[in-house]
Amino acid sequence: MSEVAEVLELARRHGVLVEARGDELRLRATAEPPRDVVDALREHKPEIMAALAIASPGVPQDWLDGVSRLWGMSTPKPVVPDSWSAFLASCDAFMASPWPGKAASMGWDAYDLFGCHNLKPVERVDRMGLLWLLRGGRIAALTSGTAVIEMPSGSRLTYRTKHTREPGDVLAWELR
Repeated sequence: MSEVAEVLELARRHGVLVEARGDELRLRATAEPPRDVVDALREHKPEIMAALAIASPGVPQDWLDGVSRLWGMSTPKPVVPDSWSAFLASCDAFMASPWPGKAASMGWDAYDLFGCHNLKPVERVDRMGLLWLLRGGRIAALTSGTAVIEMPSGSRLTYRTKHTREPGDVLAWELR
């Protein structure tokens, strides 16, 4: 994980959403962020600004808005806290990478990335979007219909987009 990703993960663990607005980093949090988090963000501001700028071109606004909504959510009832934390970390890492713009340009939609089953978001693997499956892995390759996930162990998993919706499919930010 890069230093920027580590700092953004530290901020996320402390409930701090980091956004680039013009030449400023804007922080949104439910409580005052710890001093070490603010110091780390300040120290790495140029790199964070660059990473967020690279990550945003071509990214649909509904993805950006949806991920912002995730920050204000408690762990939804049908999801265990560890799975929710892993999903949020995957979303953060994905959105801070060049992949969102590439995925959008290749026809991926929000359900392909953030979708899940409304009652069994973690159990229904057949209805999961890509980011639910990352769990510490990284995207190694992306096409218009597949993503190759490289897990920390080195094993690889190929995810295929669904492009069909079934009753009960929702976006993660619609979970309650």
